[in-house]
Amino acid sequence: MTSLAIPLRTVVSHAGFALARACGLPHPAFARSTPALPAAPALPTAPGMQTAPARPHVERDRHPLSIDLPPVVSGELTPAALTHIGALYLFSQLDGAGVIVAVEALVEARGELALKDDRAAEELDKFAFDARGFPSRASREAVYARMFGQGGRASLDGSGNHGFQPAMAAVCTEVLRLSERMRVARPAPSAGAFAPLGVAAERLLEGLGQHAGADAMRVSQRIHDVLARAIAILELQGVLSYFGARSVGAVVQAIVGTEGGSLGAAQRRGLAGQRVLVAAGRLAVRPSFEANDPLVQACAAWLADSGVAPLGAA
Repeated sequence: MTSLAIPLRTVVSHAGFALARACGLPHPAFARSTPALPAAPALPTAPGMQTAPARPHVERDRHPLSIDLPPVVSGELTPAALTHIGALYLFSQLDGAGVIVAVEALVEARGELALKDDRAAEELDKFAFDARGFPSRASREAVYARMFGQGGRASLDGSGNHGFQPAMAAVCTEVLRLSERMRVARPAPSAGAFAPLGVAAERLLEGLGQHAGADAMRVSQRIHDVLARAIAILELQGVLSYFGARSVGAVVQAIVGTEGGSLGAAQRRGLAGQRVLVAAGRLAVRPSFEANDPLVQACAAWLADSGVAPLGAA
């Protein structure tokens, strides 16, 4: 198995930096451990949204990536909120491919692995010690089902955002349609030609806004922390050597099999979906883009790696 085009550590680090930038914080350095997170501030929420109660934490345990979460106001998702949702979507794809589950399995079996690398054994012990502060697999999957209608609990959650996939497909289809028109049409398409894109983006945001309570956005940071720890362990030479692997993807597949699909495809899909979600806010307000906008490639990649044909395609 070949290595991923972009190292997973870089992907998750950039997502963490984006979360910090959304709230005006400087780029922090990653901590070697994951201390307890502080209580989040009270957030205004749109009508009908529910906010999970915050757990009390002392200030000395504040994580370097801790942030003030963006508000959801007047039923509309702010750009900062979309940054959180985009990052959460990326994390959901990496999690669904088995990154966290693989490390949890290693931790569970660490007494039988006979690892020859002391550092790998030490990191697994640390992960096991800190695991009680991590969001459980069930709680992570519940958030993914609620926000994106995806994950192991999606079929069990009748209130989840099951319109997410079709709404994403509609936005991506319109972007590709307009991109093709801009490529061949002279003159360029009129403003009216972009109107369906604005409608599609509004519908995507409407579905997200109905499910994006402050607790869903709060958990994006906690899942980021777990992913960062899990990837750091999977990249350790002692772990790679134990499985005779050259990449994180090969280790994950050796542990969880092909159940979660290709990690490379999950990474591409997650990054592409993240870009589309972050762009959806501006597309709903001003449905236009340039021919060379990276959004075009993101839409094509998301459709391809999601196995979704553009709407209206034969």
